[in-house]
Amino acid sequence: MCWAIDVGNTHYKVGIIKNKTVEQVYRFRTIREQSIDEYYFQLRNICREHDLLQIPHLWIASVVPSVNIAFEMLGKTKGISMTFIDADSPFSFTIDERIGKKIGADILILAEAAMAMVNQKDVIIVCAGTATTVFAVVGGILIGGAIAPGIKGSVESLIDNAALLSTTYLELPEKAIGQTTETAMSSGILYGFAGLVDGLISRMKKEIGRDDIPVVASGGMISKIERASFEIDKVYPDLGMEGILRLIVEGGR
Repeated sequence: MCWAIDVGNTHYKVGIIKNKTVEQVYRFRTIREQSIDEYYFQLRNICREHDLLQIPHLWIASVVPSVNIAFEMLGKTKGISMTFIDADSPFSFTIDERIGKKIGADILILAEAAMAMVNQKDVIIVCAGTATTVFAVVGGILIGGAIAPGIKGSVESLIDNAALLSTTYLELPEKAIGQTTETAMSSGILYGFAGLVDGLISRMKKEIGRDDIPVVASGGMISKIERASFEIDKVYPDLGMEGILRLIVEGGR
C-alpha cells in the first residue's frame, strides 16, 4: 500500500492506493500556515481508519511550495518515506523543451492520466479549479496550454467590486438570458466560462490540426460548466489521483 497526495491551492487530497487502484480519497482544505503536526495528525487519523501502524510511502504532487516544505519536514522528523512528483518523474510523455521544468505537478499528473483514459498520444485536458487551465499533449509531447482565472475567484472579485451584487449559489440556468440578478450572474459566469473553455479548445484544435482530438476535464468546478460546454468529451472527477496511480503502477510500486 502507498498513498497519493494531490495538493492544490484550495484543497489537498489523500488517495489510498491498494491493489493498483484508488480505493478511497480524503479531502482537506489547503492551509498554507498549517503546521507539520497538524498534517501528521490528519495522516495518522487515516491510518487509524485503515488499521495501519504507520504512514506508508507518500507520492506527492503539489503546486503549493509551503506544503512541500511542510511534508519535507514531516518526512525528516517522523521518518516517513515520500516521493515528490515533478518534471523529472518518469511520465509516459515528454515535455516540450520550450516549457522547461517549472511546469506544475498538477498539469503533469493530469496529462499522464488523460493519455491513459483516452488511450491516445493526443489529448486536450481541461482543469477547472482555483485556475482554469487548458493544455495539450500531441504525439506524446506536452506542448503547452493556457491558464485563465478560476470560477470561484472571478465570482468573489465580481461581488467585491460591484455594490449591487451579492453572493449567489451558482447553478447552470436553462437559458443564457437571465431575468433576475441571480440567474443573470449564474448565466454570465457559467456560460461565460464554458465559452472561454470551448474557445480555447477550438483554437488549440486548429493549431494542432485535428478537430477530433479528445478532450477530457477535471477539477472541483468542472461540474458547474460541463453541461454548457460543446467541446468537453468526458469528465473524470479524480483525474489527478489517476495520474499519480499511473506513475506508481508503471514504477512497480
